[in-house]
Amino acid sequence: MAEVVVQNIRSKSEELGVTIHEIEVVDQCYVECYFFAPPKVCLTDYLKAVKPASTKQAFKAYP
Repeated sequence: MAEVVVQNIRSKSEELGVTIHEIEVVDQCYVECYFFAPPKVCLTDYLKAVKPASTKQAFKAYP
């Protein structure tokens, strides 16, 4: 499941112009992600886009 979440976060980040420097799945419920977002990207909007999308894909892949 971790691979699905990481791939989805990377994909969505690329769409939004955000650079992932490091990403680590600590356990099934916790992901650490260090990234650079340009000033035009609102942090709240980025998180609102990435979190639900990655959760949805994870549950779709592993029901």
